[in-house]
Amino acid sequence: MQMRLAEMEAHHPDRLLPAVSPECAPRFWEMTARGQELARTLDVTVLGLVRNSMPWIEFNAARLARLGESFGTWRAFIYENDSEDGTDEFLRQWSKDDDRVAVQCEKHARPQLNTEKSRRRTEALAEYR
Repeated sequence: MQMRLAEMEAHHPDRLLPAVSPECAPRFWEMTARGQELARTLDVTVLGLVRNSMPWIEFNAARLARLGESFGTWRAFIYENDSEDGTDEFLRQWSKDDDRVAVQCEKHARPQLNTEKSRRRTEALAEYR
């Protein structure tokens, strides 16, 4: 049975759905259910890089925790650098409140290069990783 998007959003607001044709919908939902069943048996670790992400980091942390509950166990490692908007404080508190979350915050005094596509940005991101 194919759910309409509005119905899906009402029950699963975090799920983004692809356009599914009526003839493909049964297979899509079957495979979705199989994936969810498998996820409950797996352990997952989420890795992330973040800088100056307030207030979105609060919303995304809650989403990540809800997603993590879909798995057998979950944990997260978040690397933060040079935030000036409270992102680092939020992450430190989150890691204190939830032992599944580990955070490393550092100050490098580098410019934020989020819209730049350059070797300098690529090298900085590789170093953080």
